[in-house]
Amino acid sequence: MAATTLGSSSDGRGGMGDDLPSFGSFSPAAPVLLVVDAAAQGRSVAALVAGFVGYDPRVRVAGVILNRVGTAWHEEILRAALDDLGVPVLGALRRDEAVAAPSRHLGLVPVAEREGPARQALARLGAVVGAAVDLDAVLRLAASAGPLDAAAWSPEAALAMTASVQAKSLPLEPPATR
Repeated sequence: MAATTLGSSSDGRGGMGDDLPSFGSFSPAAPVLLVVDAAAQGRSVAALVAGFVGYDPRVRVAGVILNRVGTAWHEEILRAALDDLGVPVLGALRRDEAVAAPSRHLGLVPVAEREGPARQALARLGAVVGAAVDLDAVLRLAASAGPLDAAAWSPEAALAMTASVQAKSLPLEPPATR
């Protein structure tokens, strides 16, 4: 995934607009903080961000966080490319294997199997974000949101919706064999 959003327009499972339409998690009242995976990006980051800015006129992309930035020079290239878009860069997070979630065939290694290292990774991530992101600007951006016309997220409702979608898309019984 090249970019995702933080805020009411995305639930963190995918990119902006990638959720199921029935989830109704989009709210045009909320500003969008776009998090861009910049690991393999240079000046083309401007095209990616401009695409999100122009994709849906109801969406206000109000800030960008650059994620997985390689070096100070890489960050300079990315910031310079974004200068003319009018979307402020609120932070740049360097690549850091200490905060990466390990994966294996068919998915991520569950936290239950790596509780100690997961806690260490979260502590490290908090320190990295605290040092590299303008958190005051993020709070101002969040405070600029109007009232949301959607219900608060409920884990119970999300699980029920997921189960409902899975039940509709997967056969309950294996296909008959001949």
